[in-house]
Amino acid sequence: MINRRKDGELFWCSVSISPVIDGQGQVTHLIGAHVDISERKQIQRQLDVLRNYDELTHLPNRLLFSEYFQRVAEQQARRGGYCAVLAIGISRFKQFNDSLGREAGDQLLQRLALRLRQAAGKRDTVARFAGTDFHMLLVDLESPAVLFERVSTLLAHANRPLSIHGQDVKPVLRAGCSLLAEHGRDLETLMRKAGTALHSAERRGARAGTL
Repeated sequence: MINRRKDGELFWCSVSISPVIDGQGQVTHLIGAHVDISERKQIQRQLDVLRNYDELTHLPNRLLFSEYFQRVAEQQARRGGYCAVLAIGISRFKQFNDSLGREAGDQLLQRLALRLRQAAGKRDTVARFAGTDFHMLLVDLESPAVLFERVSTLLAHANRPLSIHGQDVKPVLRAGCSLLAEHGRDLETLMRKAGTALHSAERRGARAGTL
């Protein structure tokens, strides 16, 4: 339970209450023992964060992203509508990381993560699994045709120039998409097809000289 200290501060405590029984078997008193478990709760919260979120960008990790997807898939089955899985890649990140250093690379990932969150809808989810692998779950799409417009707006926002350690950077993010039900019903299938679409977009960009 949550208790209150004499100074008004709230804290978590574990409470056990035991009855005192007299010779006739009647309860005469109750004895309560309170143990402050605030530190244990804090440690549990930290473990939950490590379990569910990417340490660098504070985005959901693969585990939490999978849980979000399951809920969205169940809602769509009941209510209808469209949902898309996006695989998002950052072109030439290795060159940037090698030239400016890992700290600058980490900062770029953090800035791009923030931009993706800003461009996401209220119920959309942005996640980072590892390295430069970002994924998004776009929900509440009115039709498949809306997907292209949503992704174009998102990438336009993410690809705006920015400055890292005094160096002007023009990020190039591309995305591959798959639609729930149309391209698969489980997350692994949808991510695989979105990844294939992303690789195709990256190859087309390389041939066009836009990497």
